[in-house]
Amino acid sequence: MSNANSTNISNEWLEDSIKKESLNYFDFSEFKNIQRIANGAYGYIHRTNWKNTDIRLVLKSFNDEKSTYKEVINEIKLHRKVHFHENIIKYYGITKNETNIINQMNSYILVLEYADGGTLNKYLSEHFNELEWKDKFCLALQLVSAVSCLHEHDIIHRDLHANNILIHEKSIKLADFGLSRKISEASSNTSKVLGVIPYVDPKKLINNKYKLNKKSDIYSIGIIMWQISSGHQPFENMEYGMNMILKICGGEREEIVDGTPIEYSNLYMECWKQEPDERPNARHLVSVLKKFSTLGRNVKHTEIDDIAMIPITTIQWLQFMAENDNKIAQYKLGEYYEYGDDTEKDEIKAFEWYKKSAEQDFDVAQCQLGYFYKNGIGTSIDLKKAIYWYNKAAENGNEVAQYNLGRCYEDGDGTEKNFEIAFHWYQKAAINENKFAQYKLGEFYQYKMADEIKAFEWYKRSAEQEYSNAQNKLGIFYENGIIPEKDLDKAIYWYTKAAENRNKVAQCNLGRCYEYGKGIRKDEIKAFEWYKRSAEQEYVHAQYIIGIFYENGIGTEKDSEKAFCWYLKAAEMGNKFAQCKLGKFYQYEMGDEDKAFEWYKKSAEQNCSEAQNELGFFYENGIGIKADFLKAFHWYQKAAENKNNIAQYNLGLFYEYGYGVKKDVAKAFKWYRKSAEQECIDAQNKLGTCYKNGIGIEKDPKRAIYWYKKAVKHGDIIAQYNLGKCYYYGIGIRKNDDKAFELIKKSAEMGYSKAQNYLGNLYKSVSGDLKEAVYWYNKAAENGNKTAQYNLGNCYECGNGVEENEIEAIIWYKKSAKQGYNNAQYKLGLFYESGIGTNVDLIKAIYWYQEAAKSGNKIAQCNLGKCYEDGNGVEKDNNKAYELFKKSANNACREAQCRLGFFYQNGIGIKRNLEKAIYWYIKAAENGDTIAQFNLALCYQYGEGIDKNEVKAFEWYKKSAQDESSAQNNLGYFYENGICTQKMLEMAFYWYNKAAENGHKIAQFNVGRCYEDGNGVKKDKVKAFEWYKMSAEQECCYAQCKLGSFYENGIGTEKDLMQANYWHKKALENGYVNTMNDPLNQKSKIKKSKKMFSWFKCF
Repeated sequence: MSNANSTNISNEWLEDSIKKESLNYFDFSEFKNIQRIANGAYGYIHRTNWKNTDIRLVLKSFNDEKSTYKEVINEIKLHRKVHFHENIIKYYGITKNETNIINQMNSYILVLEYADGGTLNKYLSEHFNELEWKDKFCLALQLVSAVSCLHEHDIIHRDLHANNILIHEKSIKLADFGLSRKISEASSNTSKVLGVIPYVDPKKLINNKYKLNKKSDIYSIGIIMWQISSGHQPFENMEYGMNMILKICGGEREEIVDGTPIEYSNLYMECWKQEPDERPNARHLVSVLKKFSTLGRNVKHTEIDDIAMIPITTIQWLQFMAENDNKIAQYKLGEYYEYGDDTEKDEIKAFEWYKKSAEQDFDVAQCQLGYFYKNGIGTSIDLKKAIYWYNKAAENGNEVAQYNLGRCYEDGDGTEKNFEIAFHWYQKAAINENKFAQYKLGEFYQYKMADEIKAFEWYKRSAEQEYSNAQNKLGIFYENGIIPEKDLDKAIYWYTKAAENRNKVAQCNLGRCYEYGKGIRKDEIKAFEWYKRSAEQEYVHAQYIIGIFYENGIGTEKDSEKAFCWYLKAAEMGNKFAQCKLGKFYQYEMGDEDKAFEWYKKSAEQNCSEAQNELGFFYENGIGIKADFLKAFHWYQKAAENKNNIAQYNLGLFYEYGYGVKKDVAKAFKWYRKSAEQECIDAQNKLGTCYKNGIGIEKDPKRAIYWYKKAVKHGDIIAQYNLGKCYYYGIGIRKNDDKAFELIKKSAEMGYSKAQNYLGNLYKSVSGDLKEAVYWYNKAAENGNKTAQYNLGNCYECGNGVEENEIEAIIWYKKSAKQGYNNAQYKLGLFYESGIGTNVDLIKAIYWYQEAAKSGNKIAQCNLGKCYEDGNGVEKDNNKAYELFKKSANNACREAQCRLGFFYQNGIGIKRNLEKAIYWYIKAAENGDTIAQFNLALCYQYGEGIDKNEVKAFEWYKKSAQDESSAQNNLGYFYENGICTQKMLEMAFYWYNKAAENGHKIAQFNVGRCYEDGNGVKKDKVKAFEWYKMSAEQECCYAQCKLGSFYENGIGTEKDLMQANYWHKKALENGYVNTMNDPLNQKSKIKKSKKMFSWFKCF
């Protein structure tokens, strides 16, 4: 028959079947949201929704090849035969493309079930790590069950591979069967056949004319079973082509994956045998796999092989055998009810059948019955009965029961703990090759008997049975050289074995080896992959590590959100390090200090030293909790004792300054040293300072240099500054100004504000480069250094290196003052008091003087005292003035010492005490206070509070005369009258003139007198008149009287009786008495504070 005729007949069959409704026909308009999801060699696959529902279907169309109609009919007939099987894609009907939505010439389309999980290939790629062996057995069983159904209906699939096996709700769905001819037709098209080469019967690869058969399907099943066990595509690392075909035809197959149950690997190796006759049939595969898929939890079936003789596919038959007291059938029936195989799950019935079998002395059932009693499955928990049945099974030689019994005695479940009996049963089970017992025996030898050689032997036996915990343990032994010698290659081998067997601890260990390049080439990407696999299995430490990798972009892209998620997972599982990390995230990334505190506390309570230190910091600074130095000390101490070097440094600070504990510099030094020896850079610098200044230890400048240099080597900028100062002053090392400058400048350039300020000082005082000084002061000031802010303010005030600007000065003084720098506070008080750079504001002046005075600033204390003395900006209060002068005087403020002397001399704010007055005058005078020197001279001159001594009076007048005009005037008086020196009128005139030029009114009078009489200078009545006038205008009554006489008699000026009368009257008003007393008598002055302190210089 021609192809044309065949096509016509097929088309007529389709049309006729639709009319007779023997085929379920869908109107094409019923399909909505049509989307192409795959292209095949023989057509296209589209996903669609039926009508406006959520029901998804698949539309399978065919290319317009000559045999298309025949193939459509063939596939429909095959589907109708087997679509009842739950592991075969359901066939729902046919439709016809009448809208040209699917752009093909052939219009007939199959309507099939939609599989939501994609292909088996895709499913294994994405979900392999989630599969346990029971899942793999299940997938293999579903596959062979579907193929067995085809073969039972004499259908050969001919095209089995992982891309046309679908997954729906985690179950196998077989598709694309019945297209046998397509393989041979496509064999010449390499691009289409290459992907399926590993699945094709070698007989077909050798001979293209070989007719594929059921045993060809079995070969393909073997390859797919291997793929299910490995998660990899067959020969994925081999280049596709003739070389692969030759190797497969030569007998090459994939290697068995470690951890594969031997029964499973034996089965797929039988399937892929070279000779078809040596391959099993599908029915045999079903029976064997069904047996495996229903086996219990590692139970040794001593008699289970006999079960092959029972038709286990029929639960009714099992029921019959069990009721006839077949103990194996009773046990098997218990399993069926336990797992719900071919029947509804019923743990009570499972328990009952296990009990019946156990009572017939079947050791496997006895073991299972013990398990049910122990865990309360199908019955109440009864640990004594669990022990009883475990014991029965163990005595019968059941190695699983022996192991379980060992666990009960070790853990004290149902019996008292007894390690000797536990060891006994572990040993029995281990000898019977129970890998779990072998591992336990290894633990007993390692931890309870300290026999690492025997421990290693048992771990090795367990590991060789593919127990991943033991494999991981072997890796640890080899990595750390416990027994035998250290062997990193073997460590990697065993870690890899265990990791590939999905041991999460080993996966983490392997990740660590890749991370640090331990025993293997460093590879952070692989490290990340293994850590991630471990983390996804809920291994908490790996979750913490993977958080670190995401946070820092190690082996993967940086992702803070993922880092946070992994830290949170690990933290919620109790990992203290992740809890600490979470605290940091909340503190620094999210700004939630309350939550940060909570996580730090959780971590700290688990003894994480880093979190303990952070908790101490929170309590110290009142972050997320009320400040509490006692609790801060407590947590710093705990962290320090746990060898946290930062906490040790912080604890040292607490001991040094007495925060939350009694001050103890010896203990401070101890903790600084511990921290420094653990490479804490701050502590190394601090230790240098302790040795330099003798804090808690005797001074040792050389040791100071050692520790400063150690910290500098680690890049500490503060230590650079400190070492630079040591070089500058020659402390513990030879003085070297260049080295000092280099270190301080380096520290300054790296942003240390103290170094920047100090560098400004060096430029100002050493090199005299004021502009550079201002530059560094400005740098430090902008970095918040309060001293530099003060210095910068001073530069603006005085115009040093910058244009004088009192407004800018007050800005910087304010910044410094607000940080508590008392010199700036004092300056601010002075500026507000004097209206410098701002309006006069006595309230603010008093405020800032008080702030500075509280901080111990002696000049502010003195100035505040003056405010209280004069009632300037505050109510006058001599008592408060006295107290403030006393504080300032005790702080060595010479001005306050002088004022205190005056208060004692005159009984102001305190009882009069001339002895104390002299004491404070002497203290102030010796400190260079010129007013105190003058007052002391007066006391000596007139014997006020001390023996009269004009010699000492003369000496103190000379010292005071350097700056003080009153002393200059009195020194002139001593020279004029030859008191304690030769009479020297020229010297007398010199000092009178100096004082007069400084505005001293009595000295001006005396200069006028010298010019009038020609004493020590040429007589000059005009100049005499001028000086008398200057003095008179300053209210000197003697000069006013003289000026009246000069106007009256026309001396040195024109005669003017009105002026004469005016000045005589002024003199009388100012207390002039025509007496022989010398107007130079200064005794009255010592009693008048206003005269004494008419001029006062602030420091």
